[in-house]
Amino acid sequence: MAMHKYVKIGGSYYEGQKLSVTSAAADYVLDMAFTAAGGANAMTIIPDQFGAGDTMAAQHLNTAGEVTHVLATGVPNVGRNAAWRFEYPGLQKFANGDTLRIIYTNAASVAMNVYVVLEQLH
Repeated sequence: MAMHKYVKIGGSYYEGQKLSVTSAAADYVLDMAFTAAGGANAMTIIPDQFGAGDTMAAQHLNTAGEVTHVLATGVPNVGRNAAWRFEYPGLQKFANGDTLRIIYTNAASVAMNVYVVLEQLH
């Protein structure tokens, strides 16, 4: 049985951002803040280099900076320009001021750009 997605009048749009990862082994964070209430339908993450042992995670933070939902964790970097698309079964609702946080863990010490495209509804 398929779950129907909640559709709100106003349409969707795509927002792309880039996370620059240096060659230092560390966690790199990209925060995408919502300036109006809405929802996320899907997200795509594309690293432009391969990093053996590197992982990605995504979290939903409320206005107080607390994690309310873990959306992805331990997702491996499987190759240069290999895209991970996260399609939510229902809309991930975000209140005004909430944040979608992407965390890229660089274990391989490879510098790269990580591109994130978020499909939003408003």
